[in-house]
This record gives sequence, structure tokens and C-alpha cells, in this order.
Amino acid sequence: MISEINRLVKKAGKIAMDYFGKVEINYKDDNSVVTEADLRVEEFLFAELSRLIPGSDFLGEEGIAGDVTHKSEYLWIVDPIDGSSCYSKGLPVWGISVALVKNLKPFMASVYFPKVDSMFWADDTGQSFFNGARMANLKGGKRIKPQSFVCIPSNLFRDCGICLSIKSRSFGSSCYHILQVARDAAFACVLCSFYIWDLAASQTIAHNTGAEMYDSAGHQLSLWEMIESEKLPEPLIVTYPDRLAQIMEKISYNK
Repeated sequence: MISEINRLVKKAGKIAMDYFGKVEINYKDDNSVVTEADLRVEEFLFAELSRLIPGSDFLGEEGIAGDVTHKSEYLWIVDPIDGSSCYSKGLPVWGISVALVKNLKPFMASVYFPKVDSMFWADDTGQSFFNGARMANLKGGKRIKPQSFVCIPSNLFRDCGICLSIKSRSFGSSCYHILQVARDAAFACVLCSFYIWDLAASQTIAHNTGAEMYDSAGHQLSLWEMIESEKLPEPLIVTYPDRLAQIMEKISYNK
């Protein structure tokens, strides 16, 4: 099934590319960006993924499917364009994110970044892949070096009151940030002001490489306990267990 999910995610990426550079920017009640492309992509994925698993539930950022019933064994969690602000400004890092949850546990996931042609996915055997190559499970005592960096959202300092004493990079996509940890480009990522669709697919993929989620006190979190939660912890740290203490030493908070 993962090959079919990947095919649909890539096709959704083509739909987004057809609108790229031509969209009008609109704003939702929370001031986040939405474009016609977000709506068209989510409509396409709702129709096609619902056909793939008849009777499955669907949770998308734009609410195309309405309320989730939680009556099905399967739940799709979809961000039609993660990085809508970048997308709307013609920047390259944005992607289509699809997670499949089975009985509230990770099952499969697919994330595609069309403009940079990067494809990540997780199959039902607990393995993750990047552009066709299997991603390794990262273990061992990697230390912070001068070139090490943390991926952050642009509003991290304002909304979460965090200061970092390590290099940081902001690419404009929560999915992309988490996946840079999974492919060992970023040492960690720190998130704030996020929703479950920002996490579901990318963290499914990252978890298979050994990356975990932690709250600001260093307590490990389960994505699947968050699915129905109205209170997501902020900030959220994604890194490997042996790196957590090093990252937490680099984080301080404005009083």
C-alpha cells in the first residue's frame, strides 16, 4: 500500500506545483496562511485516500472532510501543504504530508517536497526511506560540533520565549525540520505553535530512525497520545535520546 500512498502524494505535489507562483494569499482565523492550492490538494487527497481504504477517517488541516468520527480502525492525518507561507511566497521548501494511523498507532507515512524533489516515507515494517534509500537507525554518542545546528520555526523566540546557544536554521516547514533530524543533517529541532498534522507523518518517519519527541522538561512524549489532545506541549524537542541532554543545555528561557 505504501507505493500507492507515495504515488498519490506525488500526484498531490503536481497539483500544488500547477498553482505554484499563481496563488492569492488568504489568512485563517489563527493568522496562518491558506491558499487555493491547500484546498485543492486536500480535496484530492480526501477523495483518493478514502477510496484506498473505504470507511477510513480523515483529519486534514483545512477541514475538507468535516469532523473526525474516530469510529474507523484507520485514520489519515494530512497536511496538504506544510509550509504554506513559504509556498505562497514562491520559496522552495514546502511539502505534502500524509500519515496513516491504525488503532491510534503509527502505521505508514509519506512526505514529498516537490520543489526540492525530496521524498520520505515509512512502510508498515517499521522502516523509513529517503529518496528510495533506507534510512539508518541512528545510535551512538554524537557530540555537538561547531557546525551542528538546530531547526526552529521563525516564531520560536517570540512565542515560546526561548534562547538558543547553538546555530539554528529555519526552513519554513515543520515536517522538513523533523526530517532533517531523521536524516542526521540537523542535530535536533525545536517546535512551537504546531498542530497534529504538522507532526504525524514526519515523526512516524523519524521515529523509525530512533528520534523521539520530548517536552521542555525532557520527558518523552508519544505522538499517538496527542492525537485527541487539545493541549499540545510547547516547546517540543525532536532529537535522539543520547543527544537530548546536550540540546537541553543549549536552551534557556526568557523570564
